[in-house]
Amino acid sequence: MLLYFLLLFIGNNAINKEIDEVERKRLEHMNETTHILKNLLQNYNRWLRPNFNKKPVIVSMSVLVDSIGPIKETENSFRLDFNIRQRWHDERLKFNYSSDKGITLSHDFLKKIWIPDSYFPDSLSEMKHDVMVPNILLRLQPSGDVLLSARTTVISKCVIDLMYFPFDIQTCKLLIETYGYTTEDMIFKWSTDNSSVVVNQNITLAQFDLFGHNSLEYNLSFSTGNFSDLEIQFFLKRIFVSHFVQSYCPCILIVIISWTAFWIDPRNTPARAFLSITGVLTLMTLMRGVNSKLPNVSKVKAIDYFFIISILFVFAGLMEFFINSYIVRLRKFSTPYTPYSEKGIVYWTINKFTLIPEYIKDIDPVKIDTYSRRVFPFSYIIAILTYFGVYVNILQEQMNK
Repeated sequence: MLLYFLLLFIGNNAINKEIDEVERKRLEHMNETTHILKNLLQNYNRWLRPNFNKKPVIVSMSVLVDSIGPIKETENSFRLDFNIRQRWHDERLKFNYSSDKGITLSHDFLKKIWIPDSYFPDSLSEMKHDVMVPNILLRLQPSGDVLLSARTTVISKCVIDLMYFPFDIQTCKLLIETYGYTTEDMIFKWSTDNSSVVVNQNITLAQFDLFGHNSLEYNLSFSTGNFSDLEIQFFLKRIFVSHFVQSYCPCILIVIISWTAFWIDPRNTPARAFLSITGVLTLMTLMRGVNSKLPNVSKVKAIDYFFIISILFVFAGLMEFFINSYIVRLRKFSTPYTPYSEKGIVYWTINKFTLIPEYIKDIDPVKIDTYSRRVFPFSYIIAILTYFGVYVNILQEQMNK
């Protein structure tokens, strides 16, 4: 029993010594960090950039995109939530440190050092997240490298081209630019570790599929000098299924319903007129409803062509009804007009002011309806297949670019 208590005492003593050693190292590390931060900014001028009057400072950028959307066609804008990371080297912030992990600091320290004046030139509004505290990461490395990461939400311009709607592909851009420093003072570059732009794979949009992105570097010239710019391009393909169900299917069904007039007796004028005229008015209302959700543009959209084709087919059916009705009326009420003949053709008349050749009177309205039952569906199917073939090919060409 005595041996047991002796071993327990020795073990507890060793553990306490180990804890004391860990605490001693922690206090030494904290005191070292406090001493470094006190002396680091003694002769530091945050109003001047690193390498002042020397080579330009290189700011390496990377962006982690958390979410995209909504994309508003009526406002030509899109929303982007992302983390932007900026890295640069400041020789004045070099220090000797026992650890190579660097020092992670509070966002308040930003007020004491120089930081790049990056901004988003195409933004309509911006928001920095500050719940519960400002979402900012600041890290100093002993070598003088600085990392600044911030979570940001930007609503930026996105010019929407609706010419091929709803077979369109849109390119929305996020621009990052330096506001005051020309390329003689500061240059923006994307990071070279293959992670300059990372997009969350779980992003879902209501009307679009994100199928790619690209990052660019270039300079822009203004009257005040040349400025460094970075650009992210997001390639968005519109989801077609919803538009097919909500617009194309009702349009096709309305055209098909208008053809039921070909099975109605040509003498039943009210029923045939109701179907044809209602079809035209319904298609125009449907077309107006689709366009009311989109901005007014000078170009004719792809969906407009489909509505026009459908309206023309319903209108052609209406014209077929008028011709049939006129022939029925002619066969019922016309009489020979003997005082007038030309090249052996006998003319008939309903009144003395309308002369009709006899062969028109002999046309059978029922036969016209019989031919229309075949010609109209066949022609409409050919028109639909041609329409979708052309625009699917255009969509493929856009994606290949």
